[in-house]
Amino acid sequence: MFEDKISLLESVLGEATIRRHGTQAYFHCPFCNHYKKKLNVNLETGQYHCWVCNESNGSAAYLLGRFDRNLIFQWKELQGDKSLDRLVISYKILLPDGFIRLASAIDKDCPYYKRSIRYLLDERGLVIKDLEKFNVGYVRDGPYSNYVIFPSYDAQGDLNYFVARAVYKNMNLKYKNPLIDKTSIIFNELFIDFSQPIVLVEGVFDAIIGGDNFIPILGNSISEDSRLLARLIEEKPIVYIALDDDAYNYQTRIASSLYQYGIRVYSVYLDVGVKDIGSMKDRERVKRLIPSAVPYSGNLTERLERRFKECR
Repeated sequence: MFEDKISLLESVLGEATIRRHGTQAYFHCPFCNHYKKKLNVNLETGQYHCWVCNESNGSAAYLLGRFDRNLIFQWKELQGDKSLDRLVISYKILLPDGFIRLASAIDKDCPYYKRSIRYLLDERGLVIKDLEKFNVGYVRDGPYSNYVIFPSYDAQGDLNYFVARAVYKNMNLKYKNPLIDKTSIIFNELFIDFSQPIVLVEGVFDAIIGGDNFIPILGNSISEDSRLLARLIEEKPIVYIALDDDAYNYQTRIASSLYQYGIRVYSVYLDVGVKDIGSMKDRERVKRLIPSAVPYSGNLTERLERRFKECR
């Protein structure tokens, strides 16, 4: 009766032990890693509970989302639960099982290590110091194999998110990240000095190539209820916005929003033919973009300046 649910759960949790007339499945708990199968999943309701660490939730979708967001929708289909249409996941963030720091990896002959290093250093222009500073890593197997993993830490140094990027172009999912509300975090807040100018960029590679005080917003917009916006309003640093070359409208929208809160905002325009900062391997060239940024004043001046730069 519950074969499909069991199969889905076993794909990430390992072999189940089925009890109570086939309605209860027991697994090894991924939260506390107890040696016995103490994680109980009710196959009828989807509720789960670990009898050792007390980790629990009303829907196994939350559990599956820890491994792969796509599994959430598969569970939704099996459960027929329409309340999952706009899921907000809340759980303690953990790095993928088997996470290995690239900078301290011992087995440098491992194919996953070699591919990760080649992708990051040769294809994306990072250097070893970047891997050390940002604790970049990989895993050998599981849902995150063939991904490089960028952890994010809050102001206290605790893990609050991570970005996993595929190392092969033909992979179905380019990014595989935790299914949590990104508005609640500032990516690598630990490294940000809000008393100094801030540069907002779209992605992790943009931020690393950019340098100190570059914050990836993990997209092209900032929510009105985001922690990042609240911190910017509170601290009021000078803010430079340097989104991808095709995100001018989004860049203007963010600038307008910050400007309304009395924040000095500058728009950074990329050189002709440059897609994003992450593709600019010459970091000195990136630094030269900042002094040429255009101040946002809430009128047509910036748009005219943009037109001028496009026609150069």
